[in-house]
Amino acid sequence: MDFIVLSEKISPLRIDVVEHNFNDPQIVMEVTFLDSPNFQSNNETECLDKLSKSQDGISVVIYRPSDSSCGYLKDFDDLKEDTKIGEPCSVYHFPLNNLQRIHQEIPLDQIHNTFLQNIGEIYWLLRLARGYNLGSYKLIDVIDKTKSQYTSAGRFQSNIRVDAKLKSNDRFTVTVPDAKTLADCYRTCRNSEQFECNTFSFCSNGECRVSSLLTDDSFNESHVEQDKSCSIHALNVLNDYSEVSHRKFKTQTSTAIDKDAYSCAEYCHASPDCFSFQYCNYRCSFGGVYTDSSTEYDEVCSVYLPKVSDQYQKTGNKIVSDVLYTEMNLNFEQCASLCHGWSDGDTGCKSFNYCPKSRTESSCSLTKFSVKSSNTKTTEGGDCSNYELNDGSGAFEIIMLLFFGALLGFVTPFGYSKAKQMRSASEANESFTWKRQRDEQA
Repeated sequence: MDFIVLSEKISPLRIDVVEHNFNDPQIVMEVTFLDSPNFQSNNETECLDKLSKSQDGISVVIYRPSDSSCGYLKDFDDLKEDTKIGEPCSVYHFPLNNLQRIHQEIPLDQIHNTFLQNIGEIYWLLRLARGYNLGSYKLIDVIDKTKSQYTSAGRFQSNIRVDAKLKSNDRFTVTVPDAKTLADCYRTCRNSEQFECNTFSFCSNGECRVSSLLTDDSFNESHVEQDKSCSIHALNVLNDYSEVSHRKFKTQTSTAIDKDAYSCAEYCHASPDCFSFQYCNYRCSFGGVYTDSSTEYDEVCSVYLPKVSDQYQKTGNKIVSDVLYTEMNLNFEQCASLCHGWSDGDTGCKSFNYCPKSRTESSCSLTKFSVKSSNTKTTEGGDCSNYELNDGSGAFEIIMLLFFGALLGFVTPFGYSKAKQMRSASEANESFTWKRQRDEQA
């Protein structure tokens, strides 16, 4: 396993846990990868990106935001702090002088495709002294078991207005008596089950009001009142959506309007008829359930779909035989979202079978049956699994299928690689004309 991982641009520092299970005639190896470092500031990122391409042994990177100056030191001892006339700077220390290696690291979402290119490669089991090698094995398949790759689009909430608060007598607003801090008020809005909470106001005296009003509504004076001790905040609901980059719907399903991605997510979140939204250069439109066959490549567009995979739980090693619809080339998150938003008349999606990508494309099959029912026809899933709506959590996994030729016989090792990332509303002012998208193959 070491030879496979280290043959690619994956730092050993990103290997978190390695576990071995020996089950005759199989060897199961589970490896947990960490994501590569992520720097938040765009300007600092550009500075680090440029220097990471340098051939010099960089020890310290210094970024000065006042004039966007970007520099470096080769020796950490040359770094001096001037507390009197010095200017604020961001300083990054690379004690192993490996900044260049960070630029070369394979992103987490590209690891599977990278190892796919190594299928058929022969690796030594052990390397002994004096150049002797013992045993060999061959990589015969790589199965992508990704369940969810949640990334944050930014802060959990944003301050959208100061010196104001939401009106308590507004029919879209509720006063929360037990919230004492801004964090309490945020959590109340975020976890609300009574309605889709989008905005909230908080005052220095602890007064908290939550509302289904959208960000644009907070600038309508009929919904707010002036108070210098208060501020109005909006949830960042874009964090609740998964982005599919460079895709757009083949058929336009609603009238596009001028909105940024955050506002578009907010409008979609507030509408029961929105199952996804398309965003292209500040142009926003609603969409139906996302499928690979209903979309096509586009240089600037992205499709956003709700993150719902953590609401589904694996039911076991059997899959449902009778299915409603099958879609190819979806990841687990997209398959869960398809099941979550699926409706064909009175028929909904009770569970789904998901077969992860390996040398062949992934498949997502929706079904109206549950494996828990004694009347449901099931078969052994193999690498495929069935999932039902329930409380659960995702994981990022890659399964490596290896063929190992030892001196005394043959066994088939399976390497399991788990990677984790470093994890009713007011009416819209604009009128979205939306119609439910249906795939002709359904």
